[in-house]
Amino acid sequence: PTRRSSDLSVLSEADREKSGPKSGAVSGQTQSRELTPLVATAHDEARERNQLLLIDFHAVWCGPCKILEREVFKHADAQSTLGKLTVLKVDTDEHPDTAKQFEVAGLPTLVVLDTDGQEIFRHVGAISRAKLLDALEGLMGEVTRD
Repeated sequence: PTRRSSDLSVLSEADREKSGPKSGAVSGQTQSRELTPLVATAHDEARERNQLLLIDFHAVWCGPCKILEREVFKHADAQSTLGKLTVLKVDTDEHPDTAKQFEVAGLPTLVVLDTDGQEIFRHVGAISRAKLLDALEGLMGEVTRD
């Protein structure tokens, strides 16, 4: 099963294999599953750019989501790192099917998919800008080393 916690969850290769279809795999892989059109379009764009896809599951009524938007996503320090990713913002009230597909149980939830559509990172709840940017930079570094 996919991990859920308020701590950073960087999924190892073994974790990704165990997580099976819940990992967000796209068709053509051993664990295939149709992505919702919203995520499939963003994933195609990320793959074309050879970028990771960061999915930000949020809602307009969610206080921690508003703080994350203001303190992380809109902050000048974050723009350099976020510019190296394809970012998809998913309002869970407007797209409940996508939230269900990714088993979003708390907000905000941040999920990162690699270019193969495998979930490699998940974080539920508030997170500091420094902690998130460090994690994203680490993930991008791993991808470029592979």
